[in-house]
Amino acid sequence: MINLTNITLETAQMIRKWAGDKYYEEFFRRHPPVFAWGDDQNIVTAFSTSYFIRDDDQIVGLMSLANYDTQHKMVEMGLLIDKEYKKDNLKAYTSACVQAADYVFNYLGYNKMYTKVLTHRGKLRSNMDKAGFTRNGTLPQNVFWKGEFHDEDVYSILARDFKENY
Repeated sequence: MINLTNITLETAQMIRKWAGDKYYEEFFRRHPPVFAWGDDQNIVTAFSTSYFIRDDDQIVGLMSLANYDTQHKMVEMGLLIDKEYKKDNLKAYTSACVQAADYVFNYLGYNKMYTKVLTHRGKLRSNMDKAGFTRNGTLPQNVFWKGEFHDEDVYSILARDFKENY
């Protein structure tokens, strides 16, 4: 069963491990460098609006909410699935998106959840569609990363669409 759980001191090392791995660099590019986080308590604080994605007792990913806009009732989501998790990445991805949307819409009372995906990430982009998100457009050269400019696609889901489908 896929569920979201809080980050604790006992589990903070998983974030440090992922942040030090080149495979996850794209996810962490929006966060301060890992050396600035200091001890595990600083990691827990820095990721206070993040949740581990678990498949039963195994941590298989990380879901973060950021850029809370209380005036316009929207929030940005980031999602990372562990590269070692082979069981069913799409199931974990979709379930985490649904649980995050349930929290954002039914608990926080927000109207919109969105995410940005680099356009060269084809599989991740197709997963967004499968998770019920709508592609809203492309932001050309929106990210300067690894010495190059990259385009990003913006995906979102509205509270009304989530409530109709879930």
